[in-house]
Amino acid sequence: MYRYQGELGFFDFYVIPLAKKLKECGVFGVSSDECLSYAQANRIEWEARGKKIVETMAADVKAEHDSARNRTATSSSSDRGSVATTSVTTASIITRTTPTEQNSKNEES
Repeated sequence: MYRYQGELGFFDFYVIPLAKKLKECGVFGVSSDECLSYAQANRIEWEARGKKIVETMAADVKAEHDSARNRTATSSSSDRGSVATTSVTTASIITRTTPTEQNSKNEES
């Protein structure tokens, strides 16, 4: 729950103090007070729902990672088969047209 705690710290030590300073200096007028209210409300909402959000996000990332790993494993298996087949085919072609055979064919012509 590092991400959850980190977000709470971000609200407590950055967002809310910044919103308080904006309110104190009144640079945005009435909007400064609204900014502080929204920051505090967002912090309360994160405290209530943040753990579930992080758990869901982590599960989604894990599922995507597992899916990608399975696709890669399947792809690698089929690729290895293709490479082996290609190597055998290439070896067969090379064996059929060795330089000696090629010279013999040229001399016959």
